[in-house]
Amino acid sequence: MSALTAYEGGFIAHVIPLRMHLVADALLGIVLAVSPWLFGFADDGANASAPFLVIGLGELGAAAVSSPEPGQQRTHAGVVHT
Repeated sequence: MSALTAYEGGFIAHVIPLRMHLVADALLGIVLAVSPWLFGFADDGANASAPFLVIGLGELGAAAVSSPEPGQQRTHAGVVHT
C-alpha cells in the first residue's frame, strides 16, 4: 500500500491519497489491538495476545501523529513546515 500512496515514499504509482492510507493504518491498528478478544485467543496468555495489542496500538499511534498532507513535517514545537 505504501508503494502506491501519494507521498514521498510512494515509488510505484501515486494512486492512494495519504489521508486514506492513514485511515487504513488506523483501522488495521484497531483490528490488531482487539484481535485477541475478537478471535478468542486472549485467554491463551500474554505471550499470545501481547504482540497483537502492542503492534496494534503502535500502528494506531503512528497513524494518529502522522501528517495527512504529503511533504509537511512537524517540529518539536508543533509547527508545520512544508
